[in-house]
Amino acid sequence: KLQALSLDDERGPVRPSLAARLSRMLRGRTAPAAAQAPPTHARVLQTLLTQLEHKAMSGHLHLARRDDGLHALHPSLLALGLDAPAQLLARYLAAPGIGKALALYHVGQTCLELDTGFM
Repeated sequence: KLQALSLDDERGPVRPSLAARLSRMLRGRTAPAAAQAPPTHARVLQTLLTQLEHKAMSGHLHLARRDDGLHALHPSLLALGLDAPAQLLARYLAAPGIGKALALYHVGQTCLELDTGFM
């Protein structure tokens, strides 16, 4: 009769220690989170601020034309529930002025900072 004989001192498969199991389990969770796109209201507010900055750089804060992008932002601001910036934008578009543009910029920037401050 033939018998299989092992010359090593193996006791069978070794179970991983608790620390090894925990580190393996947590390894997948420590991966950096994928960058998320900014929320819609933040994108609309950033677009508003950018357009006001461009108007300020061109020296035309006191002018509001029908073809500029500010008119298209008003319905978006209302739909997102951003009533204060929407009201200031409507006032600015009705009677453009530097003071109204600065107030609109300040409120838009404050809304954006308040939103990102809590995240």
